[in-house]
Amino acid sequence: MKHIANLPNTKKSTHSGKKQKTARVHGSRGLHDILIEVYSGINGFNTYSIGATQDKSTYGEVTPSGIRMLYEKFKYYGPIDKISRPCFYDLGSGVGKVVLGMAVLNNNIHCYGIENMAERARLANSAYAKIKSSQIKQRVHFIHDSILNKSVGFRDATWIFISNLCFDAETLSQLADRLHAELVSGTIIICSRQLLINPTQFEILESACVIPMSWSNSSSCWIYKKI
Repeated sequence: MKHIANLPNTKKSTHSGKKQKTARVHGSRGLHDILIEVYSGINGFNTYSIGATQDKSTYGEVTPSGIRMLYEKFKYYGPIDKISRPCFYDLGSGVGKVVLGMAVLNNNIHCYGIENMAERARLANSAYAKIKSSQIKQRVHFIHDSILNKSVGFRDATWIFISNLCFDAETLSQLADRLHAELVSGTIIICSRQLLINPTQFEILESACVIPMSWSNSSSCWIYKKI
């Protein structure tokens, strides 16, 4: 399995004659400003504080700078310029910041968040209601369901993010089965913990990609490509 070096500095590409897609949609407003506006009062939380102790987990999320880094990694490994309807999925999307962030950073991609916990799904929909741009809103979709429920599909995924640090062994195994069976060639996955994948079906692109998270600025992720 081939390991590809970290993404090179791509800042110079933003000085081309074309304006960045984010700027075309939002003018001078940046990702950070939009997230603050939409998620005011809907930030990360500890599940114990809202009575969800049965899940035995705490909640963390990707920082705004981490969302931008995720986007650049996805774009580098899985270009979407020639895809008619690119789709991003966050499997276990929490309150939905990464989902909204991807929709802000690219004005063509449809973004889906699938979250099993009712309280987090409710907060994601509360944030959705505060989105002012109809151009963004029509491309953001939050689904309250299990990522293991086969009635919830992601066969059309171009990019997938999975914050799977807290997934138990059974969930990881069942999720791997779905990814093997359903994803099309070229799909890019970025996840915070190594997947139980078949090396004949997935190529490891990176195994120590640093993406800032709320609990650490040096959290490492794995990047895969479906063969």
